[in-house]
Amino acid sequence: MYITFKELMELGDMRAARVAAGQEGLHRVIIWYSVRELPIPIEDNLSDKLIFISGVGLKEPDRDLLNMTRSFHEGGAAGVVFEVGEYIRALPPDVLDYANRNAFAVIELPYKVSVGQVTYGFAKRVFANTDRQNGINECVETLMNNEDSEEAQRRLGYYGFDSSHLYCGAVVKPDGDGDKNVLYKILYSFASEWNRRGYENVFAIIRNDAVVLLSRISHSKAFKGEIIDIFDGVRQSRAFSALGVTVNMGVGGTFSAPSGIAKSIGEAYKAYNLIVKCGGRNEVRIYEDIGVYQLFYEFCDNKDLRDVYYDTLGQLIERDGDEDACLLQTLEKFLDCGCSITLTAQFLNIHRNTVKYRVARIREIMKLDFTDVNRCFHIRFAYKIKKHLQI
Repeated sequence: MYITFKELMELGDMRAARVAAGQEGLHRVIIWYSVRELPIPIEDNLSDKLIFISGVGLKEPDRDLLNMTRSFHEGGAAGVVFEVGEYIRALPPDVLDYANRNAFAVIELPYKVSVGQVTYGFAKRVFANTDRQNGINECVETLMNNEDSEEAQRRLGYYGFDSSHLYCGAVVKPDGDGDKNVLYKILYSFASEWNRRGYENVFAIIRNDAVVLLSRISHSKAFKGEIIDIFDGVRQSRAFSALGVTVNMGVGGTFSAPSGIAKSIGEAYKAYNLIVKCGGRNEVRIYEDIGVYQLFYEFCDNKDLRDVYYDTLGQLIERDGDEDACLLQTLEKFLDCGCSITLTAQFLNIHRNTVKYRVARIREIMKLDFTDVNRCFHIRFAYKIKKHLQI
């Protein structure tokens, strides 16, 4: 699990510390710590760790401290704590300037404070947060399965869920088979972004092959833009960019009571699945914006949908594989382009005369009048079924 910088600075022995530079980096979460002395070999993985440095063995303090700060930042560390007073008299201006320019948290801790006591308190807080996270996981799983929901709702309130605020469910998945390490990195990235926006009591869990979020939002009418901003903020963060993965996010409806969690997360999964079916990458889709696809999820089974698809487009489907094999694609794009020969030709990268010929064949085969808006609607609906069922 992790702790936030706010939690760190509230630990008893850390209250004597001060943030010297890199205030804008305090939104990041910290997953563990590393106590270092010179000479300093750079670890393979500093990601999201807090580094403690006493300065023992510094030969050229100004140069060494700047190089260390740069190395830790480039290695993905969450921040660095320098023990000031014995071996480090003061942090050089170049270190402070670098930290401020790169939003990298640099903290001064008086040398008289025991780093052992600080790290002990740090570890206790991480373990406490891990217990809290495990409890949240159990509550959300229970609510998703509609088992013993009254007790789960009560416990979630104990963990900080506040029904006076508004939330929405979201599902984030990386492309391909993301391992647990990648999923936790994604979770940490979202937690950091929420911190940056001043939100506390973040609810985020790993569920199977996805990160499931209960995202606190400020207003029901503005939540779409807000959730997209959060998603973009995560993707643009240094820690997330280092993962080298693309993710998609489905978002469900808003709720304030824990009883609304299952419905919202269920909608988020549906919105996410639609992104995948449409071949999306790095996309956000909100359930209430998916329009007619909601009908597929709420009211129709796949057999009925398949029957509608074949009843509507069967005359062209039967010809798939012969000289008319392109007619299905042409009809879809022709309708998408507002029945414009020119736009369809540009989209398909073919000659206008080819489009004219195909449209004439479609009219002949389907006895179709493109001025019949009801018939055209049914055809467009059938293409949405095709995309939904991936047939």
